[in-house]
Amino acid sequence: MLPLATPVDFPAPVLTSPDINVISPTEFQMATAGTYLLTYSIDVSGPEQTTIGAIFLIGPEGNQTPYNPSIADSVQSLILSESMTTIAVLQAGDVISLGLFGAAGETVTIGSGASIGIVKLS
Repeated sequence: MLPLATPVDFPAPVLTSPDINVISPTEFQMATAGTYLLTYSIDVSGPEQTTIGAIFLIGPEGNQTPYNPSIADSVQSLILSESMTTIAVLQAGDVISLGLFGAAGETVTIGSGASIGIVKLS
């Protein structure tokens, strides 16, 4: 995870398919390799002039790295309302999580909610 990334906790129950295992409220593991459609939507608030953003983190468990096409440009604002859709080729065992990032020492709060979608296309 990014040094300042905060994992997004998705409330249970999380609907999944046989291709996706829920490891924790923040991590989802692919059971089979393939091409996946990934989406997220999130509302976040922070102190005035907070620089915040969101990104998918993908890779083997414990060694996830930022997935560049999924970076939501950080904005200086009180509220970030962001959604993203991307396609990724994933390997069996890859773990997906959604991370929030911002400036050091700032606290961000998930506002009205967050959602994640993971669909195997092929």
